[in-house]
Amino acid sequence: MSVSLASSLRGLRGSSRPTGQRPAFQAVLAGFEVYTPEQLQGLWDGETWLPLRWLEAWSSQTGNA
Repeated sequence: MSVSLASSLRGLRGSSRPTGQRPAFQAVLAGFEVYTPEQLQGLWDGETWLPLRWLEAWSSQTGNA
């Protein structure tokens, strides 16, 4: 996947982001504390890291794929 950080962040501004997960996602990205596996469990669906799935979806919706 060759999506730049800048284009990914531009995609985050869209209204299609999952609003229920936004606070948790922002807290993990902006936090400086150590998180337990239990705290991070909501970011995974089996072997799939959900923020990557969201970035790919937002990128494809904005034409930055």
